[in-house]
Amino acid sequence: MLVLSSAGGLSSSLFSILHGDLRDIPLESKTDKITGINYTSANYPDSFGEIVELCFYRAYNNNPVKCEPIVPNSTGEVTVFNGESFKPGIQVSIVHRVEATGTFHYSTPNRIESITFNYTTN
Repeated sequence: MLVLSSAGGLSSSLFSILHGDLRDIPLESKTDKITGINYTSANYPDSFGEIVELCFYRAYNNNPVKCEPIVPNSTGEVTVFNGESFKPGIQVSIVHRVEATGTFHYSTPNRIESITFNYTTN
């Protein structure tokens, strides 16, 4: 993440479901409803005032339906997106925002982030 001296910084990890990701799932079970999203988030240890959100995007949409605050450098599950469709084209992002510190610098996360979708099948 590039942290600007007067504007802070922004970083996002994007996780998408593509048709190829579902190739081993029977056709009739490829779309249904989300029952939870598990996450592992990182943090930027040399930054100040970090805010992290998990955002859900409907299929092939550039605007999130909703963003849910999560704790930096944590694991957990959010259920606020339950009932949304699980199908190719959906996306989830983990978005980090940090405050300006008065110095220009690059900041690196302390670990790799991940997402797991939980869903029902037909």
